[in-house]
Amino acid sequence: MTGFQRGSSLIPIQTAFVTALSNDTTLSTLINGVYDKRPGPEVALPYITIGAPQESPWDCFGTLGQIVKFQVSVWWRIADAKSSLGVKTIMAAVNNVLDDQVLDVEGYDSSIKIRNMMSTDMPDPDNKHWHGIMQFTIWVTQCPES
Repeated sequence: MTGFQRGSSLIPIQTAFVTALSNDTTLSTLINGVYDKRPGPEVALPYITIGAPQESPWDCFGTLGQIVKFQVSVWWRIADAKSSLGVKTIMAAVNNVLDDQVLDVEGYDSSIKIRNMMSTDMPDPDNKHWHGIMQFTIWVTQCPES
């Protein structure tokens, strides 16, 4: 495969996820930001974090590609009587933004498809937060080097 050098798609995909989620008007009315790790206590709940990436080669027909999994987490204060419902509402909004969509990923021809592979919510072990967990998989192919 000439003209190609395998690179990591983790940063461009995370950037595309953060941009898509941050720019959604419905989601922005429900959360206080999108972060790559849990922010400090100065940031009010609820908010979203993106992380736990996994990347695997997905080459076909002479084209380099990757299958990438990202976890999107929704965080809510457990003391709120509506924490489970609130988390599920935000998760539905996240799903509307990402599931079965195509994102522009810098350095890649396209994201072929984004799929929500799993969603669940539960009390966090710290007993202070309700935690919604969504696992997304994205397939991308690389652009040849110029």
